[in-house]
Amino acid sequence: MSPPKVVMGALLALLLLSLSQGAPAAMLPATSASAAASSASLFTLSGDTPGSRLVLGSSATVTTIHVNTAGTLSFTLIDESFSDALGSLSFALTNASGALTTMSGPGTLSWDVAGPVTLYADVFASAQGTANVGLYNLQLSFAPLVAVPLPMSGLLLGAALMILWRLKVRPIWPQRHNCHTAVA
Repeated sequence: MSPPKVVMGALLALLLLSLSQGAPAAMLPATSASAAASSASLFTLSGDTPGSRLVLGSSATVTTIHVNTAGTLSFTLIDESFSDALGSLSFALTNASGALTTMSGPGTLSWDVAGPVTLYADVFASAQGTANVGLYNLQLSFAPLVAVPLPMSGLLLGAALMILWRLKVRPIWPQRHNCHTAVA
């Protein structure tokens, strides 16, 4: 096998090795079963937990959220229109200092969290109609910020540098010398 073919074969082998390694299991997207198990370590809830709430007249609920890592919290507020649509429905995300963001009516809201923090999800609802009854649903999800691993990049860089060094020290391809010299 000629030297250029050996170099190309080595580079191809390194590329295939790097593709077969993949990401460590901790860095892969979580499946629904593992997401449920790991969400307890990412954030905890206390007080009124998210879900469907029956409103008789008017109501105010507070869910305490203890976030342990950086990521994005997403809130979805839905008016279930049970017996009638709610007269008013609003959401506020607060911390100990005050309101961070608010939302009037049903919708979705996302908030980026830089690190460990305690937040409060406040929902205010008023029913209307003859029964003065309503129903809303608050859904909460958390997507942690995860670094993307590059496990084989160092190995590939090292291999490329060694190949370049080899070409500089002793070229793989023979250099052509001019055999014709001028005679004086």
